Amino acid sequence: SWDRASRHFAAVTGLPGSADLMDQLAVTDDPDLLTVILSGGAVSEPVPMPENAAARMRETGLSDVPESLGKGTYYAVIKGGRVLMENRTGSGVVTNEFMVRDTRFALRVSSREPDGGSFMTALYIDQGGYSSIDPGLLVVTYDTDRMETISAVRYAFDGSMTAEQLR
Repeated sequence: SWDRASRHFAAVTGLPGSADLMDQLAVTDDPDLLTVILSGGAVSEPVPMPENAAARMRETGLSDVPESLGKGTYYAVIKGGRVLMENRTGSGVVTNEFMVRDTRFALRVSSREPDGGSFMTALYIDQGGYSSIDPGLLVVTYDTDRMETISAVRYAFDGSMTAEQLR
């Protein structure tokens, strides 16, 4: 239990300042953390998924990891090393809801063609949440023990995966 508590403490204290996608994925086996990965929106030149990130995502048990981002929608939810949901679709709006310890999580991912419409990637936790109106990859880590968000990072599709910490 000491090792588990130590790893959890390291995640809770280390993630909030990190924009490194590998750091965000490294904690997916923590039983008290929920990691949500969302990608929505379409761009004319999709951004390749970094190979080390794709490999780490596959190590967590994800089986449908996209080779590139910025074309269609992708979402996955991981808790305690177990994939709760994973899906990839084309254009359109996807809404999915699930419960964790009496807390309602609503995933909304929207993609449009590059030349029209709005883009949105969003995670709503009860009444609050995180969203982006630009195409991107959103990774949110939520502490189900303390019932609060630990980290929310948006990676923009601007030719590279530029990271932005969300509050």
